[in-house]
Amino acid sequence: MNYLKIAWRNSMRNKRRTIITASSVFFAVFLALIMRSMQIGSYDNMINNIVGAFTGNIQIHKMGYWDDKIIDNSFEFTEETKQIITSTTHITAISPRIESFALASHQNKSKGIMVAGIDPTHENNFSKLKDKLINGEYLNQNDNRVLISEGLAQYLKVSVNDSIILMGQGYHGMSAAGIYPIAGIVKFPSPELNKRLVYLNLKSMQEFTSLDNKITSLSIRINDDKYQHSVINSLKNQLPKDQHEIMSWQQLSPDLSQSIEADNASGIIMLAVLYIIVAFGIFGTLLMMITERIREFGVMMAVGMRKSKIAFLVFCEIMIIGFIGLFSGVAISAPVILAFFYHPYHYKGEMAAMMEQYGMEPILQFAIQPDFYINQTITVFVIILFLVMIPISKILRLKTINALRS
Repeated sequence: MNYLKIAWRNSMRNKRRTIITASSVFFAVFLALIMRSMQIGSYDNMINNIVGAFTGNIQIHKMGYWDDKIIDNSFEFTEETKQIITSTTHITAISPRIESFALASHQNKSKGIMVAGIDPTHENNFSKLKDKLINGEYLNQNDNRVLISEGLAQYLKVSVNDSIILMGQGYHGMSAAGIYPIAGIVKFPSPELNKRLVYLNLKSMQEFTSLDNKITSLSIRINDDKYQHSVINSLKNQLPKDQHEIMSWQQLSPDLSQSIEADNASGIIMLAVLYIIVAFGIFGTLLMMITERIREFGVMMAVGMRKSKIAFLVFCEIMIIGFIGLFSGVAISAPVILAFFYHPYHYKGEMAAMMEQYGMEPILQFAIQPDFYINQTITVFVIILFLVMIPISKILRLKTINALRS
């Protein structure tokens, strides 16, 4: 305890030097946490735009569907299959769907679109589709109307209670056509989905495509992406083999997965560069602190104090300064991260347009995860611990006579 008191007083003797050293640690922690939170937040935003809005963490199809996405590659969704899936640990929501392409028309406007047959209750539990409603009303279980995405509604120049004509291909080459009133208009974070998606009730979609109790895909949400592999393995063991393909969102959206991995690697490199720069700054300050006090250490050794105790005293000083920087960095970065987590910044102008072209919602989203707080704090602490060994080794090699002459 006496060592800590002396170390605290020593660190306060030269307040300017202490502030400079603590500031180096503070900026390392602050910038590392802000950078990492912003990076992970952007990944979460991209993933949620795709996974949360439509694909899910996992999808189940008939074997061969992903290579040949036609309505014929559908499978029967029985109560037994539903029970197996819903009883699997970590699965929080499912959404049985029929996905196909069709031509949507209204008056003299037409556009190729993606049409999805959904169970309104399951879909709302899965993607909170009802919350995305900006006009009109949500579908009920026996509804023969459609929900249309905002961008598509603007293109076709339709609104609620107008009707659109859908023309496509049904099961085994049968023609599929129908006129459907618009129940509501929904808006998606992903611009790509927002300009080309129409939802039908699952029963209406089965009639439209001539499918009886069949679906093309089953989207699954889990409570945490880290359980993805265990859930997939569990489903593969329970479902009939060689009948279904069970795919993760990384397989469903390989471009997104690869871009996240590449950007994450570049982010880690940037953090490493930041740590190296900060480490040199801290090292220079520590070296200056030791060099200025060589004569002081010589006097302490001359009156009988062991070099190991002097080294321990210096170690305590540096740790106190380091902890001041660490805790201040964590404390000041926390409200900044929380502010952007709950109130993300919305890009405007060219930046927003560029992000929308890549299919991303134009916002700057931060993430809150205890692991990157712990990882960045430990990393900076290890750097300090490594750097403190250099002045300590210099003290342990110090000769009393040489120190007194300096």
